[in-house]
Amino acid sequence: MKRRLYFLLPGVASATRTANDLLLARVEDRHMHFLAKRGTDLGELHEASHLFKTDLVRGAGFGLALGVWMGTMAAIAVPNSRLEPFRAIVSSRHPEVVLSSRETRYPAFP
Repeated sequence: MKRRLYFLLPGVASATRTANDLLLARVEDRHMHFLAKRGTDLGELHEASHLFKTDLVRGAGFGLALGVWMGTMAAIAVPNSRLEPFRAIVSSRHPEVVLSSRETRYPAFP
């Protein structure tokens, strides 16, 4: 199981020494990411990507879950479009049937 560790270091020299210590402890270089103030030269240290700098993945997951919920709530208020061809068949072959659609109290998109 992979674990993420965060360290707050005073400068690039300290970060480089820490990276070297982690390399000696067999932590792969590709698994180390460093974040510094804009414009700071990190030398050979790997700068953290936006995935590590921000909470993008968690936010996307939350947005996806919220979007699914909102889409489901909207779809509940809309009549089933797959039933339309069957309504047409019933109304053309059985004129005695009175078609009615169920109206909801709430619009799908207010």
